[in-house]
Amino acid sequence: MRSAVHLSLGLLLACGVVLGCARDVAPSDPAAPPTLELAGASGIRASLRRSVTTSSPAGSESAGVTDTTIWAPFDADGWALASSPDAGTPGAVGATSRSDFDSRDRSRYASFVDDAGVLHEMDVIAETPGPPTSVVYKRNRVVVFEQQATWASVSGGWVLQSERATYHLGTGTDLRIGVDALGMQVARAGFPRPDLMQVGAWMAGLLQPKPLAAQMYFRECTSDWLTWTGAALLAEYYWVKFSQSKNPLDFKRALAATTGAGVALNGLVDCMIAHDQQLDPGD
Repeated sequence: MRSAVHLSLGLLLACGVVLGCARDVAPSDPAAPPTLELAGASGIRASLRRSVTTSSPAGSESAGVTDTTIWAPFDADGWALASSPDAGTPGAVGATSRSDFDSRDRSRYASFVDDAGVLHEMDVIAETPGPPTSVVYKRNRVVVFEQQATWASVSGGWVLQSERATYHLGTGTDLRIGVDALGMQVARAGFPRPDLMQVGAWMAGLLQPKPLAAQMYFRECTSDWLTWTGAALLAEYYWVKFSQSKNPLDFKRALAATTGAGVALNGLVDCMIAHDQQLDPGD
């Protein structure tokens, strides 16, 4: 996946035109739910319910539940990713079929050591055919991010049913983002797919660690590791700020950082799936 968030007003207007033509493919049985066909689709118009919850020893507190509709164009690797940082989605809302997802062994482990000597580890599990259903990210063997997702199989790929992403902020507070799909529509009208990497790379670069030459043993995914580790740190930073300030501006920044981190995570997972399994030295 080579994508990130594009903020052009012209693109947003173009999306509005395309979404006006978005439609489901009606099944032969009127009593059956609409069948989505992802082959040849330019993107997905997803109606979502997003919830944000903080939890600490003092209890849990809802930071809001929002019903929203987002436009998620497919990138070159077949992921449908939100085109607006305000979406606050921690991952893709759709994926097209590909051989990587159909193989029997889709679970992966990978690690990376940054120039400060910090060990970063990622466990990716796909319990069923399709995109990964579980991701666990550790920093120096401590779990700092977890993501679980369920997917619905449709013609030509999968669409998101639900997603739960948890940031363990290291302050005694956990931040959970829940995403539930309320409805999906597919657009096939052609228009240029946006290059979404610009904003994601910019956000990740703010806190991006640099690799040592001796740490290039997993060199195939080094750039993806750098992008993810920086993006994850940025999202954690803004969620910590929001959990302390309850400021709407910090909330908005945290949502944008979460969207960028979701793009970066998809890139790293994509690279991990495309390469051979790396052994976990802790096993």
